[in-house]
Amino acid sequence: MKPERYMIFNYITSEFEGDLLADHKEGKAEWIHINALDSIPMQDSYRRRIPLFFDDGVFEIHTRWKEDRQYDEYIKRT
Repeated sequence: MKPERYMIFNYITSEFEGDLLADHKEGKAEWIHINALDSIPMQDSYRRRIPLFFDDGVFEIHTRWKEDRQYDEYIKRT
């Protein structure tokens, strides 16, 4: 059986025009002020990514899940 693979894309911006999608199947989209990020609930895997947004360049995170919900994580920066 081929391992499952999925991708998550995160974006950060300082300017935006238009409206966020309402009632999307992935959940409610909302703008969060940067100073409020520490106080909102989110999965640990998302919280670990936040500092990477403020480094120069781009990044990819490769995660390989093992037994008992343990994982190996590799961060590739370009």
